[in-house]
Amino acid sequence: MGSAGAVVLAGCLDDENDTDEDGDGEEISHVVAFLKQDERIEVDAPEDEALLYPALDAGVDIPYSCEAGRCGECTAKYDGDANEVVSHDGNEYLDDDQIEDGWVLTCVAYPSDDSELEVVHPDDM
Repeated sequence: MGSAGAVVLAGCLDDENDTDEDGDGEEISHVVAFLKQDERIEVDAPEDEALLYPALDAGVDIPYSCEAGRCGECTAKYDGDANEVVSHDGNEYLDDDQIEDGWVLTCVAYPSDDSELEVVHPDDM
């Protein structure tokens, strides 16, 4: 009986730190401020969701097209190395130097820290 109690207790402890999709654990997210012209919108961006979607849900006007990391329409700019605040999964548009220069492809970028991003395209700079 004592070992069964330990198993139940171990299961409960694991659930406290669980971040799985069934909602048992607390979701990890970061505050990302999107800047476009004179507008600033702060978004609570979950680590497991590409930045584009919570930004659109919050009313940020980000142009986008393919949603697969190929077209480059949904770019934003971080003041520093973008690797410090996001991880890209599926990027086929930006090269490593562009990412190190702060470029973020929001449809395939997942936040890893709080940040501030300017909604802009490289061709506009």
